[in-house]
Amino acid sequence: MRFVCFSSGAQRRYRDDIIRAMGMPAGCEITFRYRRKYISTGVLELLGKPSLQAAEVLICYLDQSDRSKPVDFIPIRLAVLLDAPIIGDFVVLRMRVQQFTFSADIELFNRELGLRSGELPKWPSDEKAQYASGAFWVAVNDYPKSVVESTSIADWQATVGQLLMRKDFAGTGAFYQIVRLQDLQSTAAVNMTDGQYALRPGREYEVLIDHFLPNDTAETCQMEVALSGSALAFITGSAFQIDSPYDRHWLRFKTQEPLRDERAVLTVKKKVASEDAAVQFDLPIQVAGRVLRAVLMGIVVGLLLAIPQITAVWINPGFGEKSPGWMVKDTSSTATVPPR
Repeated sequence: MRFVCFSSGAQRRYRDDIIRAMGMPAGCEITFRYRRKYISTGVLELLGKPSLQAAEVLICYLDQSDRSKPVDFIPIRLAVLLDAPIIGDFVVLRMRVQQFTFSADIELFNRELGLRSGELPKWPSDEKAQYASGAFWVAVNDYPKSVVESTSIADWQATVGQLLMRKDFAGTGAFYQIVRLQDLQSTAAVNMTDGQYALRPGREYEVLIDHFLPNDTAETCQMEVALSGSALAFITGSAFQIDSPYDRHWLRFKTQEPLRDERAVLTVKKKVASEDAAVQFDLPIQVAGRVLRAVLMGIVVGLLLAIPQITAVWINPGFGEKSPGWMVKDTSSTATVPPR
């Protein structure tokens, strides 16, 4: 069983969920939330059951911005479902994003998806209705053949282009993508494991971020990455302006050398004019501790401090003849035990 989850532009939060999903590195967590009435019958029957765990989800944008046109969908990314707790009338989906998806033929994708579920969102018969009705979380047996997984920057840009053609994203500002986090010295990419980056102590790393702003009418904005925790420190600026059609940005930081494993967080923020910076998502990090190194250093330092004292005692004639066991005190008793 596979799932399809839709997010529209009906509210800014829903629209921003699409932008966030397009920007996160693989392995990062994203949360959707739905009222029960917007969940398909097949999915409702599975709520609370183990079969939901680790299920595959296709995240799609739902365009309901123009009542004169059919509701349609754009696939953007795959994810793995972590949990779906029921909170009263709501269900919250915790997902971990995977590869991006791309469809070169959106019309074909919509036709194929319509054949896989009869509960997809569509315009109701009431012509005054502003929003589509139907299920925004549906179950399907398989995904349309017209959608493919992709790691191509060109495909990511093409998907952004498809989104920017829609009214919901006409003035949202740039799309961006955390391309990777890599070791500065070896340039080896570090991938997320169990939802976090595991970094080595005393190393320098850099985060590569691409942005794409092909629409001249879209707002410029500023991106910022904030640190939480004492295990990390920036060695470059932590913010950059997005005011060009396309660019790549490098943010560098170093890890400290904590005694024990220590957690930290990189928080990605986006700020448009006249608004406070909005948190996009967190990148959890664990910096390995150096307990063993600290212990070995303690032993070495202890020996270095002890050697002068031992040498002074060894060469002091007042202590008599020395043997290797002179420092071991003989605690055996020589007293004679009287007979009974």
